[in-house]
Amino acid sequence: MIPPGNERDDDAAFAACREDWTLAPGKGRAWLKVAGPDAEEFLQRLLTSDILALEIGAGQWSALLDRKGRWVADLLAFRCGESSFGLDHPAIRSTALLEALDRSHFAENLAWELEEWERTLILGPKGGDALAEIGLNPPPSSGGCSIVRLDDDRWLIQRPDKGAPCLELFSPGNGPENFLAELRGRASAPAGKPVLETLRVAAFLPRFGREFSAETILPETGDWRRTSMTKGCYVGQEVVARIRTYGQAPWRICSLQFSGHPPEKGAPLLDEAGNEVGKVTSSCLPPGKKNALGMGRIRRKAAEDGNRILAVLGGQSIPVAAKPLSRD
Repeated sequence: MIPPGNERDDDAAFAACREDWTLAPGKGRAWLKVAGPDAEEFLQRLLTSDILALEIGAGQWSALLDRKGRWVADLLAFRCGESSFGLDHPAIRSTALLEALDRSHFAENLAWELEEWERTLILGPKGGDALAEIGLNPPPSSGGCSIVRLDDDRWLIQRPDKGAPCLELFSPGNGPENFLAELRGRASAPAGKPVLETLRVAAFLPRFGREFSAETILPETGDWRRTSMTKGCYVGQEVVARIRTYGQAPWRICSLQFSGHPPEKGAPLLDEAGNEVGKVTSSCLPPGKKNALGMGRIRRKAAEDGNRILAVLGGQSIPVAAKPLSRD
């Protein structure tokens, strides 16, 4: 929800993300470089996605799970060079990610390192034009997930997980900031955390720490685009494949559409008999809209088509349209 007093600025920033371009700080994510002759094979047997399918400069949705199919970290995996990869992940999961890699590393010839960058999000369909105007000349947008080296010091990634067209500029923290200052000076309505959260929720993009956690199995999120069903074994593959083929997870992450304003995070979700069957995990009221959107974690049977779900808002129960998320 947009906090009181900031509505006008946030509305302008939200519009810029959809129609023009604006900036936002790239906070909350971290970057792990994995490189060496055996890096490809090592990541292929650990991650859920097909690393062998990545060409240089390409990226893909991915994940690292434990042996029970639970999330260690959600990832965007990029091939930066022939034997060099970048794993974009939630900063709060860096320690868990490093520990998992260390447990799985035996005699492979590779190394990994958390790299610190100054990260700047350029949101909106005209973000590439904004970079070109200050002389950075990005390649044409592919509309997917990619990485390119702009010069000796800077990388640019195209990321699909922000709810709007998004480029992210990686620059050294101790480098010259003239180009960043110029870019900031051109941005008319910088986007803050409320705008980023509204974009995410409106696009129904689950986030670690909100919709799912280290206690959640991947099938609950329905995020199948992070998995390959043909690559063979990876950590947690047996659990994921068994549920994908033969069964269903006991809980589901669902998109929610409310009548009116959004309930707060943690608001109970009820079935028609008044039994609690889940909770709201995120919600927002996009600018210009009358009805709120959100996401929630709901028991599978309650989330089936045709079941009536209610949310508690201000002591009253309001109807909710709930649909389990599923992305291939």
